[in-house]
Amino acid sequence: MSAQDVYALPAVRTSTQIYEIGEEHLPELDGSLWDIPEDRNTRVEVRFHGDHDFDGRRIWQLASCWFDGVPVMIIQNGGREGRDHQARFITDAPAYVDMLAYIVSLYAPEQRYSAEDVIDPATPLPELTSFWSCDLDWVIAQSSAETGRPSDCRSARPLPDAQKAERSTARATSRNPQKVGEGSASNGHHAHCSHLSGSRSSASPPGSSAIMNNVT
Repeated sequence: MSAQDVYALPAVRTSTQIYEIGEEHLPELDGSLWDIPEDRNTRVEVRFHGDHDFDGRRIWQLASCWFDGVPVMIIQNGGREGRDHQARFITDAPAYVDMLAYIVSLYAPEQRYSAEDVIDPATPLPELTSFWSCDLDWVIAQSSAETGRPSDCRSARPLPDAQKAERSTARATSRNPQKVGEGSASNGHHAHCSHLSGSRSSASPPGSSAIMNNVT
């Protein structure tokens, strides 16, 4: 029997629920198919041509997947929870890629990121500019001192060779404070970036998470 013959078989049941395809047959997708709202899909159809439940656990299923009325692939599942045997046979690669893109579009936007990542843009948050035991004010001041740039960094200009050498020396000494004698740069470095001096601050600022592969 050819794939065309399978597509021509009558369906014992049909479904528009994407999770019926099974994530094992859509490995290019990152998200869970169960996260797709049940009423969103209007273009993908799964037609089961054979669907037998042996004992409430072991099954035998032969189905075909259709996108916009076009047959795309044949899928098989057998055994315990349908995981003892799994196979797919793609017959229309371009349509399969289009189907993947459509499935990705079905995910609700709020399910693509964590609620913890969302902030009020008008609320001041120290952790926006203070992290890894350093803060933006110190970094800008340090950059200004080393490069001769204004503190807002909007008027950068090429440095003469002499200043480049001074900048390189300043960075080297600030990263190795134990080699600095009475230098004030080392003291300031300790105050704002304690982890670089060998003792990370105990009060570190808190921090603030469908891929498709080409089918050939």
